[in-house]
Amino acid sequence: MDIRRADRITARFTVDLVVTVAKDRFPAEAVYGPTPAPELRLITCGGAYTGGRGYDGDVVVFAHYSGSGGGGRQPSGRRRPRGSSGISGG
Repeated sequence: MDIRRADRITARFTVDLVVTVAKDRFPAEAVYGPTPAPELRLITCGGAYTGGRGYDGDVVVFAHYSGSGGGGRQPSGRRRPRGSSGISGG
């Protein structure tokens, strides 16, 4: 996926993993913890919907930085190997 930054540089991220997790099993460390290189997390509602309570889970997309376009400096760092987020797909 491409993200257009305010400085007009397009940062490209490659999706590694998409998971749906129960709200009471949200992988906070894998989502919010430090990474050795630029990474992106997208979080949205998921799972079954119950009126009055909302969704019972979250969908989390894990992606790593894979390049940029439009000039500018490229972020440095080593990317985490695929599947090392500490959670598995499901």
